[in-house]
Amino acid sequence: MTDTTWKWKLNDKRTQDRYAEKGLVDRAQLANKIKALPDEAANATWVEIDMEDGQLMDDDTSDASTAGSDTNP
Repeated sequence: MTDTTWKWKLNDKRTQDRYAEKGLVDRAQLANKIKALPDEAANATWVEIDMEDGQLMDDDTSDASTAGSDTNP
């Protein structure tokens, strides 16, 4: 199946320079599109991360040194 909506890729910030060099997009048109975008800063959700511990652990991992400590030798 062919992707017929490929033109959205022309607006991708990561590839704009490449497409502008090839003549597929006009830099002035890109600048106008960016200026026309609405400011969504009021709808943003801020996330705070406390990285003081310096160690991250998954919930599924367990400490190997305590594994099997329930049994008496």
